[in-house]
Amino acid sequence: MTTTETHGEHLRTVHSSAHEHGWLVESSHPVSSGRILYVRCAECGARRVDQQDHRRRPPVALSRELRATPDGPGTSPRREPGC
Repeated sequence: MTTTETHGEHLRTVHSSAHEHGWLVESSHPVSSGRILYVRCAECGARRVDQQDHRRRPPVALSRELRATPDGPGTSPRREPGC
């Protein structure tokens, strides 16, 4: 299992078979090919990065779905600041 740390939360890959995600845009920014959208599932909190090349077209996933897991025993070690 691959893990990564973002803002003190451990993230892991989520299988999309768990449920149908309802994605909410947390933030976005323009790029030369359209917009990059940082989205979160309203139900389970999974996150993903999407790209939308035109505002009238649906976004396309650029990343895998990641879900935050609570810090605790058995999670990957916390990185020290500046590492």
